[in-house]
Amino acid sequence: MFLTKVIRAPVPRLVFPLLALFALVLAGCATKTEKLIKEARECPALAVVAGTGYVTGFRPGGARNAGDVTYQAELSQAFMKCTKKSGGHEVVVTFQISARKGPAATSDTIELPYFVAVSLGNERVLAKQVFTSTQRFSGKNGRSAMHHEVVEFLPGDAGHKVGDYEILLGFQLAPDDLEYNFLQ
Repeated sequence: MFLTKVIRAPVPRLVFPLLALFALVLAGCATKTEKLIKEARECPALAVVAGTGYVTGFRPGGARNAGDVTYQAELSQAFMKCTKKSGGHEVVVTFQISARKGPAATSDTIELPYFVAVSLGNERVLAKQVFTSTQRFSGKNGRSAMHHEVVEFLPGDAGHKVGDYEILLGFQLAPDDLEYNFLQ
């Protein structure tokens, strides 16, 4: 149980102008909050598809254990910005792909296929494109990180609002890699 003690003390005359100033600052915050909410409604949802936000590479023909790992990679820090344009919305999606070498790595470079897709809610995928992130490991730490940016244009016609769409991200995985991710 929380106990609150109320102390009553005389309020100096300077406090009232400070309270008025504080109220004005809060009013400004409310305006910023309202703007963020409005912008969120004018953007599609953004999601990393379950099980596709990370990938582990293994030595070909090896067992799927820690000693056979050639790399591990993760897709993170995804965010977007939407701008209303003539005929629709331009959506700029930015994210990071980071990777680290595993004990079975034989190269300082890996190619990681990833996808960006546009869906209409959870109903159907309207478009999907696969890209490649080339990760070069540097120095003794064997780590790499790259920021990526993809620009999509969502038309304002077809009877749908931009908030009806969803931008989906993830690594383009083989079925056994996806199964491995879900079992971890």
